[in-house]
Amino acid sequence: MAATALYGASSFGNWGKLAAQQALTQDKLLEFDTFGNVSLIHVTDIHAQLKPIYFREPSVNIGVGENRGKVPHLTGADFRKLYGIADGSPSAYALTYNDFSALAQGYGKMGGLDRVASVVNQIRADRPDALLLDGGDTWHGSYTCYHTQGQDMVNVMNALKPDAMTFHWEFTLGQDRVRELVEGLPYDALGQNIFDAEWDEPAADFKPYEFYERGGVKIAVIGQAFPYMPIANPGWMFPDYSFGIRDDNMQQMVNEVRDQGAELVVCLSHNGFDVDKKMAGMVSGIDVILSGHTHDALPEPVLVGDTIIIATEPHIIHQMEKALPEKNFIGAPGADGNCNCNICPYMALNTMEKLYLCLRDLEPRIEIEESLRLKAKASLDKMLEMASGTIGKGDLGDPDA
Repeated sequence: MAATALYGASSFGNWGKLAAQQALTQDKLLEFDTFGNVSLIHVTDIHAQLKPIYFREPSVNIGVGENRGKVPHLTGADFRKLYGIADGSPSAYALTYNDFSALAQGYGKMGGLDRVASVVNQIRADRPDALLLDGGDTWHGSYTCYHTQGQDMVNVMNALKPDAMTFHWEFTLGQDRVRELVEGLPYDALGQNIFDAEWDEPAADFKPYEFYERGGVKIAVIGQAFPYMPIANPGWMFPDYSFGIRDDNMQQMVNEVRDQGAELVVCLSHNGFDVDKKMAGMVSGIDVILSGHTHDALPEPVLVGDTIIIATEPHIIHQMEKALPEKNFIGAPGADGNCNCNICPYMALNTMEKLYLCLRDLEPRIEIEESLRLKAKASLDKMLEMASGTIGKGDLGDPDA
């Protein structure tokens, strides 16, 4: 899980400032702002790595067709430029490949289930209602996992106490072993697209979705297992099951949970990022897709659907995205294409709540000379005059629009 890495990217959280001060302690890394009443913790593609490892992001990520040149198909300097990540920073080490050998000597290994547990426990201490969701590729990928037939990872994940998981490489343990492990799980095994191969109906071993009541919100989590199992893995290992994207069935599941009162619909997916983007455009009513399979750690969400374009810094946009998750906010860069405000760690400290309290209480405040205040006010008055012709009107200035 790249949770701590994601806090630092785009200067969100404390990483940029702390790295500059050489004060990158565990306590500082785990600091975060509490917001809202629903928290989702997502782990995926652990591949049975119990201990920390050195992990280098790829230097090439090929996007095909309309995905060419778009996230997650950006690497290295292009990725850092897009998200305002400083060279040599912790986020640069975690999310890009440049200078990996040198940075690895300073920052060390990443991951490890004990570290994941520290992050999860820290979040749960502040947000006990948080949902922990496992996106799959968990019971596969190490020597011990192979020789215990997944049992070492099952034991560790049971201790971590997730609420649900979905699947991919787990099926290479063989369908009988998967059924045995799923039967004993203390949490939900989800996959709306896991069907009985003979009868072409939902497999009885996996629920399509489950409901959770958290923070006063009724949440539906719909599982989406890897759709191309017989192509990517030997079909003789799971002859009783068929998969596929099954977007029609996904739409049916979304409609079904909405009819049952779901206020938040989460898709726990192992489709892969590009497939998830495509599915988001075809299936309506999904609020959040937690994407897995393609190992894409992105510091900001990619939104598909209604789009609002606002010319402001992404740190303010970040707060607005949390308030209106169904909307897509795109920050406009400076005139030179690289606005310094976009990467300023102090701008990241602003929140809508702080701005509201400042306007309400007129504190904190800075007193300046009256002549300087009037010069600043003249610029603001000019901007308000330019905007006054469109406030409260439609896109083209027509009151009836």
